[in-house]
Amino acid sequence: MVQDWGAIGKSRTWMAAQLDISRETIYEWERSIPEFSDAITRAMAKSQAFWEDTGQAGIATQGFNSTVWVKSMTSRFPDDYTEKNKTELTGAGGGPIKSEVAMTAEDAYKAMIGR
Repeated sequence: MVQDWGAIGKSRTWMAAQLDISRETIYEWERSIPEFSDAITRAMAKSQAFWEDTGQAGIATQGFNSTVWVKSMTSRFPDDYTEKNKTELTGAGGGPIKSEVAMTAEDAYKAMIGR
C-alpha cells in the first residue's frame, strides 16, 4: 500500500494518517522491519518522481506556480532540492585563523584617558 501511495505523491504523514498510526510508528517500523524499510524507501522514491513529473508537466503550463512547486520540493525532498552553501574561513596561506590581542583592556583604558 505504501508504495502505491508513494506513486501518487503521498508523504509519510499522509500514509500514517491512512493507517491510523503516528508518524513515529512509521519511523519505528522503518528502523525495525527491513521489508517495511525497503517498501517506504521505494515509496518515497516514487513520491519524489511523482512531484518531479508534476513540475515538469506544469512548467510549460500557463498559471503554473513554480514558487510553490520549488517550496514544496525543498520541504519534501531536502536532500535533493535544498541549496547548500558552505563558507570556509582560513588564515594566511590557508592556515588556521589566528586571534591576536593588539592591546590589553588596561592599555586601551590608559590610552583613552591619556596616560
